[in-house]
Amino acid sequence: MKKLFKIAIISSLFFLSGCLVFFFVHFYRSIPKIKGTVSLTGLEADVKIIKDSWGVPHIFAQKEKDIFFACGYVHAQERMWQMELTRRAGLGKLSEIFGRKALERDRFIRTLDLKEAARKDFEKLSSKMKSLLLSYSMGVNSWINSRRLNWPPEFLLLGYRPRPWSPLDSLIVKEIMALLLCGDYQSEILRAKLVQKFGAQKAMQILEEGIAVPSTETEGVSLPESLAPLPFQGSNSWVLAGSRTESGKP
Repeated sequence: MKKLFKIAIISSLFFLSGCLVFFFVHFYRSIPKIKGTVSLTGLEADVKIIKDSWGVPHIFAQKEKDIFFACGYVHAQERMWQMELTRRAGLGKLSEIFGRKALERDRFIRTLDLKEAARKDFEKLSSKMKSLLLSYSMGVNSWINSRRLNWPPEFLLLGYRPRPWSPLDSLIVKEIMALLLCGDYQSEILRAKLVQKFGAQKAMQILEEGIAVPSTETEGVSLPESLAPLPFQGSNSWVLAGSRTESGKP
């Protein structure tokens, strides 16, 4: 019995070691390629990509389309998971991979219909810009098509692969970024509802002077669930130390 137990322990250790080696090799192979030469279908001429000491890629090409193609390829190999996550957020499809926890956010996004907004924006673009967006998408898809088992760990853990990228997807990303940068939309809707219910004068008193209003009067003024506010987000903030100001205060 002891001998069988030892064999089972040793076998388990070998199995776990094999799994660790497999995952290590898999994750290592998913790291972006920063040296060497890659042959890609879709380029019209040679392209050179040089990363500086900060890891920022610099693209040199003879053709403008090739610049966009290479940019798409570089973005995909370094940020495909972020791109996929942002695309799904803009399409209201996060719950397909994260389940019910993301369902309310998906409903909110689909209420706004960012996909239709992106489609209308695409129709307004010039032929040249549409062509460049297509070149960018081809670069992204060139990287996607080059993957076999060496996907980034997020895709491996969730057990799925991203679908091909399209020019519309790039505009979806633009739409979701625009939404994140206009966090006051909920206050604009609330102001409109206050004016509609109480009139402009009283609404301004509530908003500017903070006059308390009985709950019976404010009933029905809150935002509908489908337009619930996003969590507050901010960026690009900075503070000067007191040693840098005339007042001596931050």
